[in-house]
Amino acid sequence: MYTENSSTVQTAIIIANPLADPVTVTVEATTLSGASVNLTGLLTIPGNGQILTLEGQIPGFDKIDASFEGVLRISTGTAKSVAAGIFRVRVNERMNAGISLFLHFRLWTKLRRRCGPSLHFHSMSLAAVSRLRSCYSAAGRIHHPGE
Repeated sequence: MYTENSSTVQTAIIIANPLADPVTVTVEATTLSGASVNLTGLLTIPGNGQILTLEGQIPGFDKIDASFEGVLRISTGTAKSVAAGIFRVRVNERMNAGISLFLHFRLWTKLRRRCGPSLHFHSMSLAAVSRLRSCYSAAGRIHHPGE
């Protein structure tokens, strides 16, 4: 998936697991030409759950360049499937976050065959967007309850 970060744009990632068991996914970043930038992280998605995180908050991505533009590869390393999508978080000069959404995803295997039903994030996404809007700070970080 295409990703970009700048002083006014950040990338938020949503990953859903339609299976009952937890799934660990690997997130790798490359340049637009496919060259490695040595950024790799692991995320565990709970069974029948989802996560929403900013790209820089993925473990292993803490040193991502503030002006990074490239490709994120999300894989499970197994036959298990997940659905993933990107949010573009744009911050204006008053530091108010605005969000561009991509809400409809299909499950795909590594061979690019459709392997499951469409996942619609409408109800979850509206809650996630509300949470992202209320939690996004001028520091460019999502604050989770209890922090």
